[in-house]
Amino acid sequence: MKRKLILAKILAVISAAEFAVMILINKLDISPGPVQYLADVVLLAIILTPILFFWIIRERISKESAEKSLFSSEARLQSFMGQSLNSQTALNSILKIALEDVSLHDKLDKTLRELFALPWLSIQSKGAIFVAETIGGVLRMEVQRGLSDFLLTSCVRVPFGKCLCGKAALAAKPVFAAHIDERHDITYDGILPHGHYCLPIMFSGKVHGVLNLYIEDGSVRNDGDEAFLISVADIIGGMIQRTKIEEQLHQAQKMEAVGRLAGGVAHDFNNVLTTILSGGTFLLNNLTQSDPNREDVNEIIAAGRRAAR
Repeated sequence: MKRKLILAKILAVISAAEFAVMILINKLDISPGPVQYLADVVLLAIILTPILFFWIIRERISKESAEKSLFSSEARLQSFMGQSLNSQTALNSILKIALEDVSLHDKLDKTLRELFALPWLSIQSKGAIFVAETIGGVLRMEVQRGLSDFLLTSCVRVPFGKCLCGKAALAAKPVFAAHIDERHDITYDGILPHGHYCLPIMFSGKVHGVLNLYIEDGSVRNDGDEAFLISVADIIGGMIQRTKIEEQLHQAQKMEAVGRLAGGVAHDFNNVLTTILSGGTFLLNNLTQSDPNREDVNEIIAAGRRAAR
């Protein structure tokens, strides 16, 4: 469309110039033959030279811009592929941790150390993993690395909605802070400047905890890092849910064992009662009505029947 518009403008300019030359020739009373042809050639040269020059420069600039854009796209693609490969490798390592036959505490601690060992991830070697308590809407610090003594005391239990971790749990959404701001409800004199990624640990739409990581003060939110950390938080959610299921299964197995024990005891007890009742009845039938022991035997039989109910 733009090229057609430019071509139309060029033709309009040539036509206008040609018309001006014809008027000039008529006014000067010059023969239109050779002079008109020469004027046409000169006029076309004057008009087309800057246009051709402009077109050549524009094509060269467009080519250079396209090459720069291509190189930039290739660089971004290589960077994205490299980060994707790094992320997938790290996630595979954390998935292996999730399958280990160790306690939840040990799994979370290993996961935290795995994150801090990634050279391409823009976080500090400080942070914690909180697990949501079953009742009360409270986060309990399960593992941590590098936290101050004040935070180890103040953040051992954090209610939903308090400070950055509690806000991430309450909203069930990631919370990012580039600086210490008004959302930091828990702070102290002398605290070093820093930022945070706080990722809710989710499973089946339910908050099971929060992954809290420190970043340099003034850091810019990185979509790639955040997407990776959300994936890590999802894996941790699977770890916590699996642990809960295993605990429920273990409790059910314990209850089943208690039930079997109680059933065995009841069976043995009933056997004893049957013997007592049978013996008491036999003894009662062999006593005379005037025998003073009849009252005692009746008490034994009555007690046995009460126990059998």
